[in-house]
Amino acid sequence: MGKMHIGGIKTALVNYLFAKKHGGEFILRIEDTDEKRFDPDAEKYILDALKWMNITPDHGPTFGDGRFGPYRQSERNYRPFADKLLKEGHAYYAFDTDDELNAVRKAYEGSKKPFSYDRNTRMSMRNSLSLSKSDVDSLLESGVPYTIRFRMPDEPVDVLFTDLVRGTVAFNTSILDDKVLFKSNGVPTYHLAATSDDYAMGITHVFRGEEWLSSTPLHLLIYDAMGWKAPEFAHLPLLLDSNGAKMSKRNAITKDEPIFPFTVEVKDDDGTVLGISTGLKERGYDPDALINYLALLGWHPKDDREIMSFDELVNAFDINDVNNSGARFDPAKAAHFNKAYLSKREGKSFIHLLPENVFGYSEESLSKIAKAGFERVSFAKDIPSMVDYFFKDVDPPVANMKELDDFASLLDRLIGFIAGSDWNPNAVESFAVADINENGLNRGPMLNNLRLSLTGGASGPKLHEMMDMMGRDESLRRFNKAKERIALLHTAG
Repeated sequence: MGKMHIGGIKTALVNYLFAKKHGGEFILRIEDTDEKRFDPDAEKYILDALKWMNITPDHGPTFGDGRFGPYRQSERNYRPFADKLLKEGHAYYAFDTDDELNAVRKAYEGSKKPFSYDRNTRMSMRNSLSLSKSDVDSLLESGVPYTIRFRMPDEPVDVLFTDLVRGTVAFNTSILDDKVLFKSNGVPTYHLAATSDDYAMGITHVFRGEEWLSSTPLHLLIYDAMGWKAPEFAHLPLLLDSNGAKMSKRNAITKDEPIFPFTVEVKDDDGTVLGISTGLKERGYDPDALINYLALLGWHPKDDREIMSFDELVNAFDINDVNNSGARFDPAKAAHFNKAYLSKREGKSFIHLLPENVFGYSEESLSKIAKAGFERVSFAKDIPSMVDYFFKDVDPPVANMKELDDFASLLDRLIGFIAGSDWNPNAVESFAVADINENGLNRGPMLNNLRLSLTGGASGPKLHEMMDMMGRDESLRRFNKAKERIALLHTAG
């Protein structure tokens, strides 16, 4: 069990949408029996990621009334299930050591044949099928380590099932090996733990990644051997990166692909640190926007809507409409959704992101400033950089202004108008335009100079909107400062 990336969140989301659509319950269990892949921080990471994404399980380690618990597989007892399979001949003890198995594999490699522990080879191995009962009893009593393997049918049979995404799927048991159900250290494998938990927790539907498709025949045979009703399955296609390749930890570093919810130290399978991957949260993605975008990867509503609330996603979701081919997670497209969600927010919700309010703007003005910022960006974290000129003492770049003499005279008249009338930013801009026309000035350079006077740059909202946000006093101060700088330039010249 490792840290959840965006593909795992997609799988959780599909489970959640389906459960809510059909009045069911979404159960989260922690599959922590793989010692090689176990990350002690992974559980908290998963829980925090689901919380951030607003995907709340009905039952799980910190959810619900506990009636399906424990929810960590390491805390559950699977031995009775293994014993039942042993007793009824569906499983057997295997005493082969690692050295013995490696020797057999090498021998097969020498003859250019792959080794499989299956119906064709099991009787030549050291297990409770090939050994006498007395030898088996002696080995067990002596405490010799063993694994417990599932016994595939001696005569090949077809295992057919209907996958809710892929339709009818068939496997012949002739290509399946006798998988380990219990490891020599007494820890169950996923195959036994997952199927037993499905039964114990009353699971009706299992939606998981397509990498588990080939394991489904084994799981169905386990259900059947135990006399349990199998759940329905849907094997979801892999979520691909922006280049159409399988998402990988390595690409998260080398290509700076945003695949993790939160910033993490990424390690290779051998423990080598690959680098730090900046999380989706830290990059500025809104969780609701991400939910919306992820839901539409590989599925779309019948009316082809894009921007949808969570309730709308639940009502529209149909597992039968999920594609069976991989969908790309495109950060640029995700940013588009992020921007759409930003646009629905009120400016006041972003006031806390703004720089220090050195000029004493009102809350109303701050809300307008924030809105002016997020209308130009895809991520809230970028708002401050878009509106920083509101919060610093701008030096009007008079060297970049054109036709300074004409502009200086315009400023005189404009400052006089502001000082002698009630504050109305629209009227101020109208006066400037009318004055430019009446005095035969060049409109483009004059309006640009006014903008430079207020912001120090060429970008920003419309003139009257900026003046409205700044207010009378600050707008007047900036125009006067521009007038002074022009005068100083003339004096120096």
